[in-house]
Amino acid sequence: MELSSDLIYLDNVALEEFIDQLPFSFLIDLTKCDLSPIQRKTIDLLPQQLRPRVLSSLVQKSIKEETIVQSTSKSHIEMARNLQLFLTSDEFVNGLKSIYIYDNKGEDLSADINMNLKTLAENFEVKCLENFSTIFVIAENDTRKEVTEKAQGEFYLSVPSAEESGNAVVLLISESALADFQDAASSLRVQIMQKLQEFLHCFLKNSSIAVHMLNFKSPQKIPSFLKKLGVTYMASGVSKARRANCCNTMFNCGDSVHSGLLD
Repeated sequence: MELSSDLIYLDNVALEEFIDQLPFSFLIDLTKCDLSPIQRKTIDLLPQQLRPRVLSSLVQKSIKEETIVQSTSKSHIEMARNLQLFLTSDEFVNGLKSIYIYDNKGEDLSADINMNLKTLAENFEVKCLENFSTIFVIAENDTRKEVTEKAQGEFYLSVPSAEESGNAVVLLISESALADFQDAASSLRVQIMQKLQEFLHCFLKNSSIAVHMLNFKSPQKIPSFLKKLGVTYMASGVSKARRANCCNTMFNCGDSVHSGLLD
């Protein structure tokens, strides 16, 4: 028997294959007992003294800066620019907000989610790299130990630390992944949407609707799409000033990246 507070909740399926390499005791996967899985929100409701730790708070992914090879492909750079314009569009950002409110039966967004959506609209960049590598590391008790290494990264979401407040959130995506993203059947769309939800702290019950929004070539089709599904589109304007600046600077992929969300 172990204290529940010493157990680890696997909140990122991408790390499931690496569990054997991790020096932790994990909560039992109830799906293997034909029971419903434990949800992250259930973990968060437990009293602090009983709450298991979440794996993403202990294992982080870092990009190996020395492996970064910047893209020189005009077509891939243009695809990255178009993806940035789509993800930062009023229609897409408001679409996420609308789906969340629909999921929660009209409940408005928290101040944190609203602030993160504002960041997505005004301070978010997409940069294409020819390739790069990432490593998983255990960060606990001021120690840093490498867990495993990916031969080549597909995408990496760099979120500024508290000390770097004001810096842009950057989605780094490889040329091969960006090309794959153009396929409507690509699982990468699901993965990137999941990563956006983690960054926004805006977890959607109807995430498949959000993923489907990425299938449109123009975000202007999103409001009518949501309306057909019975989702009230919540229109609200956002500032374009920072977005214009992002578009002017996104061809410079030389920024140092130190931390990111696991994928």
